[in-house]
Amino acid sequence: MLNWKSQLSAATLPVVMVISVLILLVVLFVYSLWDMNFLHYSSYHYKKQQRENLNSAVVLYSNDSTFITEYNKEKTFQLYETDSASTVSFFSQQWGFYESLRVSSHNGNFSSTRLLGKKQECDHRAALWLCDRNRALSLSGETEIRGKIFIPLNGINYTEIDGEYYKGEEIPYTRLDIAGAQLPPIDSTTLVFPESLKGYRDRSNELPAITQTYYSFHESTHYFNISENRDEIVLRGNAVLFADELKITASSKINEAIIIARKVTIEEGFTGSMQVFCSDSVLVGENVTLQYPSGIYLDAEIDYPYVSLSDNSEINGYVIILGRIRDEELLFPSYRQSGKSLLRGLLYVDGTTNFRGEISGAVYLKDCFFTSNRNVYAGTLYNTRISRNDNIAYPIFLSGEYTRKEIKSIY
Repeated sequence: MLNWKSQLSAATLPVVMVISVLILLVVLFVYSLWDMNFLHYSSYHYKKQQRENLNSAVVLYSNDSTFITEYNKEKTFQLYETDSASTVSFFSQQWGFYESLRVSSHNGNFSSTRLLGKKQECDHRAALWLCDRNRALSLSGETEIRGKIFIPLNGINYTEIDGEYYKGEEIPYTRLDIAGAQLPPIDSTTLVFPESLKGYRDRSNELPAITQTYYSFHESTHYFNISENRDEIVLRGNAVLFADELKITASSKINEAIIIARKVTIEEGFTGSMQVFCSDSVLVGENVTLQYPSGIYLDAEIDYPYVSLSDNSEINGYVIILGRIRDEELLFPSYRQSGKSLLRGLLYVDGTTNFRGEISGAVYLKDCFFTSNRNVYAGTLYNTRISRNDNIAYPIFLSGEYTRKEIKSIY
């Protein structure tokens, strides 16, 4: 008969084996969890690194003017010599007076498209530039100018209009500089884009009556035309619309697109973003918001180009007007802005202006005047508030420093 010690040993062995198996399973489970966590961490780190590579690529492009010298050509570049996975592909194109830049990872699994502008409009970085027309700049009423001012040789007059005198402070000489007889030069390469669009008009398709499609910037540009006005226009993304005389109603939905027309009227209540390229006139009604980044470019094929901005409306981006006929009698302003309106961005007018309201950005004018009770006050700003704005990205239009500034991601 076995003693109790032999019985205990025989009974303990299976228990030990079961416990050992359980311990081994626990160890394997813990190891598997650790391995899964390691793989998850590695995947997370890889994805994060690829996104950082794309951001680094945008920074490189934005600060090196020699990196890419031509649009619409793909370029690859390895960011770090010891890491082949840091290779990034670049593809840039002009989009109106901005740039779209697509950057992609080495295997194409990660990509990002950004809309860029200029960090500064030009090297002058002016709040106001008024060309020398052999007369002084006159300020009256509640006019206020913040930032550097380039003025004619005749200086500044603080004057009175209809019994109302200038109410602001005298501008210190430290903020004044001399403007030449001409506006700062245009970067002529930027004008290639509006010229190139003309060839697509005959190849464009009729804009669909109803479409909710967003035209991606990862694909080729879509070109449309419209022969008669509609109650609603829907156009989003990488698309160009051709028209002769176009009315944009409040119910229209337009974002990031480009409009090419002779004359455009934006009716009361519209909100959206677009760049408008015209040859005659652009009329912006009341309570209109052109969201950033939008713009109006008018290269006149007529004698007197005209852009107007009505009360309680705002443009975020730019207004650029090029004229060929000089309004020496100050009767036909190229740009008129109402007192309760806002332009945030660049105002560049190679012509005459008659405006009030607020401008936050940079203003470059060939000439300005103000009218009251049939009296014309040449070279005068009345109840106008102009402040230099360095927080926005300016259009790529004037010659000067290259540095780009990111506006937003596009798709």
